[in-house]
Amino acid sequence: ASFDCEVVPKEPALVLKWACPPGANAGFELEVSSGAWDNATHLESCSSENGTEYRTEVTYLNFSTSYNISITTVSCGKMAAPTQSTCTTGITDPPPPDGSPNITSVSHNSVKVKFSGFEASHGPIKAYAVILTTGEAGHPSADVLKYTYEDFKKGASDTYVTYLIRTEEKGRSQSLSEVLKYEIDVGNESTTLGYYNGKLEPLGSYRACVAGFTNITFHPQNHGLIDGAESYVSFSRYSDAVSL
Repeated sequence: ASFDCEVVPKEPALVLKWACPPGANAGFELEVSSGAWDNATHLESCSSENGTEYRTEVTYLNFSTSYNISITTVSCGKMAAPTQSTCTTGITDPPPPDGSPNITSVSHNSVKVKFSGFEASHGPIKAYAVILTTGEAGHPSADVLKYTYEDFKKGASDTYVTYLIRTEEKGRSQSLSEVLKYEIDVGNESTTLGYYNGKLEPLGSYRACVAGFTNITFHPQNHGLIDGAESYVSFSRYSDAVSL
């Protein structure tokens, strides 16, 4: 008998489902393993007489990890041949980094922002957004991701996304221990998707933070702008302020 394996959104868990076998049985042996880790449990019996499906949730797993799953039907002390499959758990918001980005003044209308890549234990990091603020905000939230340089210039927001990095373009997978370093020139008038990296205001005081995404979703109607509510994102703390 085969089984279905479903991820649970934003939870390190798997839901397993299979059709109850015909005839009597004494339950199932479920074995879940990944690398050196192995866990076996006995599940109660179920029969196809009432046409039911068996459903169990395997919890306390790791995110974005592949598990070998083996289910064996036990009947009258005998074990049937196990059914085996490999299932991978889902992803969630990345763990927020401990530090904040480093911001340095380059000229009267540009700065350099340096930061380390976020840890990939909750899923591969797909993108980063560099956020600037002239305000006093303590911590950014997902709703700032829709604001652009144009919104900032017309006074709609003191916080905006100035630059977007898509990491999958690097073309290689990142191991968990490898931390990539990024250095962004802010104010160089480049454009990344819907975000213009416009010149900063002379005499302005700016702070920077970085958003990291394991899933980045864009607004269907606002071309190239991030939909914060639909994305899996976490934020660094804001940097110290730099005055131009």
